[in-house]
Amino acid sequence: MIKNENFSLQRLTALWAFSEAALGGLLHALHIPFSGVVLGGFAIMFISLIAYYSKNHSEILKALAIVLAVKFAVSPHTPIGAYISVSVQGLAGYLVFRFIKNYRFSVFILSVFAMLFSSMQKIIVYIILFGFDLINSINMFISISTKQLPFLKSLPNNFNYGLFIISVYLGVYLISGFVIGFIISKLPKWLDDAWENNVYKNIEVNNKSNQVFFDAKKKKKSKKKAVPIILSVSILLLIFSYLFPQYEKLESTRLLIIIIRALSILAIWYLIVIPILSKILKKFVQKSKSKYSEEVDEIINLFPLLKDTFITGWQHSRNERLLNKVKYFLVFLILTFLTKE
Repeated sequence: MIKNENFSLQRLTALWAFSEAALGGLLHALHIPFSGVVLGGFAIMFISLIAYYSKNHSEILKALAIVLAVKFAVSPHTPIGAYISVSVQGLAGYLVFRFIKNYRFSVFILSVFAMLFSSMQKIIVYIILFGFDLINSINMFISISTKQLPFLKSLPNNFNYGLFIISVYLGVYLISGFVIGFIISKLPKWLDDAWENNVYKNIEVNNKSNQVFFDAKKKKKSKKKAVPIILSVSILLLIFSYLFPQYEKLESTRLLIIIIRALSILAIWYLIVIPILSKILKKFVQKSKSKYSEEVDEIINLFPLLKDTFITGWQHSRNERLLNKVKYFLVFLILTFLTKE
């Protein structure tokens, strides 16, 4: 199917960049559930296809740098955590495909790792915010709720709700990893079969997009005077919560201490850590953009076509059953975009 490697790799990079920079809002508009899993799945898929169709796996690292530059240009207000996730997925993809030669096995390893990392990332954040006693905190919250709300009194008191909730959460992501791995492992064959049989030859992409994907740059009001006060209070409250753990033994004050600790950490994160990480990220992105400026501009210009292709594929796959729907949509999206001049 692939005749021009450079052209195809650029298009696959554009698909990856689109999924990171613009697809989130599009998925929300189309009311697609579990959009986080879907976005992660798209990233793994395009990383895997870049590895499959390229002769050099270092193309993944080049694509990662371009994707980060495009993401920053199109959505400059994206949270720093999103850039960390993309970077980890790209680096993991490079390492997996470099050292594991079997494509299908590599895809499953990458898919499961990426999904578990995504889920663990959120759990780690909650542990940082609420302490290592997270499970007990959930149980305590439910225990207090059952006492205050009559319709919850039928719930058993000795059940470990916190562990159950976290286990279900991790289980959903683990199963998603295997499902995504299965789909991506089949994708190259699906693409080749569709290409040979001219399956989507007569389907025209609806040209409706003249939309600009850039976020409006909002001017932030100066809050320099408030920053030292908020930081001082946050740090004092944080120190207090760790120096006087005896207050947590009282059920009536324990939840309040947990909330105070969480708010203090959030204040420090947003007022100190994020500005530092943002400066580092900005330097890296600017370096990548200057190095790949032509590729970045070309990919951003492809976004309207990508949106049209995405919507057309989704509309034509509506009447298909679940697995056939996924197959139809993905093959149409990738094949159409990779073969359309």
